[in-house]
Amino acid sequence: MRKMIAALLALSMVMSASALPASAVSDTAAESSSTVGVGLIKKNTKFVYSIRPDGSLSILDIKDKAISSSGKLTLPSKIDGRTVASVGDSAARFLRVNCKKIKVVDIPDSIRSFPENSIGFTDERINEESPKGDDTYGYKRYTGVKIICSHNSFAELYAVDNGVKYDFRNNEDSIKGTFWKDKYSISLTAIRFRWTEVEGADGYEIRRYEEGGNSVILKTVKGNKNTEFKDSKLKRGKYYDYTILPYRIKNGKKEYGKDSALLRYMTRPAAPSVSKATPTSDHSVAVKVKDLNSYSDYYRAEIMDPETKEWKEATYESSNMDGNDCLMEFSGYLTRNPFTGRAFNEPLVSGKKYKFRFCRKGKVQFYSHHKYLVGDRCKTLTLKAK
Repeated sequence: MRKMIAALLALSMVMSASALPASAVSDTAAESSSTVGVGLIKKNTKFVYSIRPDGSLSILDIKDKAISSSGKLTLPSKIDGRTVASVGDSAARFLRVNCKKIKVVDIPDSIRSFPENSIGFTDERINEESPKGDDTYGYKRYTGVKIICSHNSFAELYAVDNGVKYDFRNNEDSIKGTFWKDKYSISLTAIRFRWTEVEGADGYEIRRYEEGGNSVILKTVKGNKNTEFKDSKLKRGKYYDYTILPYRIKNGKKEYGKDSALLRYMTRPAAPSVSKATPTSDHSVAVKVKDLNSYSDYYRAEIMDPETKEWKEATYESSNMDGNDCLMEFSGYLTRNPFTGRAFNEPLVSGKKYKFRFCRKGKVQFYSHHKYLVGDRCKTLTLKAK
């Protein structure tokens, strides 16, 4: 009888232990296990990390203790004997939120993946709409941080692609890449752009990539003081991509630095052709837009507010009719609360006349910023709501 009772007690203890939640298992036991599963989330005093399918680690999040008193953040190349290969989105947000606390980020060569908009950015979004219609979107940049890395590492690629200052580890003798300056001028068929001077450079190659991937060297600029170029006679409503390659002459050979991030420019497109169409629902205005997609991937329709006489962004539903032609049915326009800034839809009134206009937009894009450039507007139409 006693043996039976003892066996039942032992069985109940085993079952109770197996029913404990995962959080009840000690970190020490998890750390010492030699059969840790893929995807298991672990942590130490500075980082939260997980095991990737290839056995390497991904840093999921960063703790405040990882930042030294001098403002330096050193990302490890190994944790628990495993190689650190990537950084996740939560860690990227930590870097944005704490950007003003971090002066230097030392990134090891083992890290081959890093989210955009992390080092060198704040967590503040840009959403600016100018009266001219040249709207800007993206994260606000922060210039008070520097990356420490090796030449031709993923960290250098990140620094150049995102316009973040950087130095080579151990005073490595290599030429660095250049950054775009946020100063450019544009016209219908031309763009003038500027880039930063690279110490030790003997010159720069300016390259342009057109739709289809074809590239040409527009000009080779000798010396490192001339950091401005104007590209003219461009076609309207077309994409052009530019990169700058700094170079130096060493032992009679040309050595290149990392090519700059792409600067994408779409010239201001021509005005679209629009005509009246029959609306299918009440309190709406319908317009046929001809050949909509042949110039631009972004467009803006506007309706004049009858009270303030200001042009407002229209609200609508659209459907393709045939090919690039599009039918757009407008139901109202956006107006903003002057105190909160929130936008709300002002519906159209049946039987009332409204002035309407439409434009396609060009675009300048680099360092995660998207600046849309208003193109020519169509002639104003006066239409009555159904």
